[in-house]
Amino acid sequence: MITFHEELSKLIEKTATKISALSKLSGVERSHIQKMKAGTRIPSDENVVHKLAEAMMLTPPECEELFKAYHISKMGKDLYYRRKKIKELISAFCDTAKANSIIVEDLKQNNLILHSNVEYLYGTANINKIVKAALEVEAQKNKGCVKIIAQPSYTYLFDLISTIDFNFKEISIQNIIIFDKNTNAKSTAYNLELVRRLVPCLFSCSDFIPYYIHDYADSIYNKTAFFPIQIITSQFVLTISYDVSKAIIFSDKEMLALANEMFEKKLTLALPIYKVIRPSAKDFLNATAMETMKNLDSEHHYNVFFQPNLNAFVPEDVLLDTINKNFFSSEALNFIVNYYASIRNHSVKVHIAFTLEGIEHFMETGRLTEIPDFMYSPLSISQRIRVLKNLIANIGNGKFFPRIIRSSLFSIPMPISITATAEQKVLIYYITSEKGVCLFSLNELNLLNAFYDFLVYVQDSDLVYKEKETTVILQSLLKKYELEDS
Repeated sequence: MITFHEELSKLIEKTATKISALSKLSGVERSHIQKMKAGTRIPSDENVVHKLAEAMMLTPPECEELFKAYHISKMGKDLYYRRKKIKELISAFCDTAKANSIIVEDLKQNNLILHSNVEYLYGTANINKIVKAALEVEAQKNKGCVKIIAQPSYTYLFDLISTIDFNFKEISIQNIIIFDKNTNAKSTAYNLELVRRLVPCLFSCSDFIPYYIHDYADSIYNKTAFFPIQIITSQFVLTISYDVSKAIIFSDKEMLALANEMFEKKLTLALPIYKVIRPSAKDFLNATAMETMKNLDSEHHYNVFFQPNLNAFVPEDVLLDTINKNFFSSEALNFIVNYYASIRNHSVKVHIAFTLEGIEHFMETGRLTEIPDFMYSPLSISQRIRVLKNLIANIGNGKFFPRIIRSSLFSIPMPISITATAEQKVLIYYITSEKGVCLFSLNELNLLNAFYDFLVYVQDSDLVYKEKETTVILQSLLKKYELEDS
């Protein structure tokens, strides 16, 4: 691992830059640069690294290596890579409806006929072709079922799950993966990468349920393992070598029964990676509002949202004017009003990182991305301005700590909201026009710890603008829309 001072020294030598010239061009004191080069000082602010990179006229790859070395030296290698995996996982979420809306036709395999009850397959291309055919056949059965024991590192298989339409015939897919049980940072990063690769499947297939078992992944998926990958459909059993170079496909009923029995036994040892709920309006309130109410006595809430949780700043008269009263009883309406009143009056310190695109989306459309569209009508421009004014007015009150995310450094997809109301309580809200509301309650302890650490870290990291910068940007946005509304 190259440290920051080693990388800086290497680049200074490579670019033939003198320390005196680097100091003059960057504005960084010569003595500070010498200490950085010697490894006795690390810049406290990333802007210093930016200035040095600009002064040396580094190429993009050189800049990337310098910043990587800086962050690793500042936070440690293990923490750097764990946070990097969380950031990649969050960015992997997307609105699959956009892709589905442009797909015109999908050519499907109608049948898969074996010459005998057992066929032996060689070569990755041949095996992948049979895997695709078996899944496509199952996708056309009413209430079919696919059972899988495989790691998401088998990319082709999980690409198939995310692209074949299993929803039309209500096909359920159960997948057992191995979370590495080592407690080191490498193991945590490996497990986070598995989850990241599962994300497309979660939103493309409504009945995809991943489970995990703690074990030593390297000992199960290696050269000595005997066909560790298994795919079971209502017609076929596929057992595949760890490197997808050899496979056996069975259509024998006794083999099917045995494979299903063994899978179910393994399932009794497994736990779901997260719970998925696609709730009604009532369930949405119970799952979100009630969850928040239970944790209003905690000292801090940490959030990463596309939008800055604007519903907390909606005045009561605007709330009552825009809410869809066809979906709520008078009792439910009273609950909602009281809920938002409690949110406004709480003593919890709310730290929230959000995107400029998110607040602009609200100002252009009047839509709150964390609330399902059917529950309310879009806010008028004057109502939007009131909400934005309320948000700005609450900055600096000791309870609300907003940070706008630097979109060039961290991508937050529109449908996602992530909140930690306690160290072991992390919820992911994901809302799309196609799937409705999906609420994920993470169950695995290492994942919870990694997410919580990341949500805390983001708030004062270089991935966001500081509070003063955030306030200036929001005030500028407010003036723009006030002028348009006048």
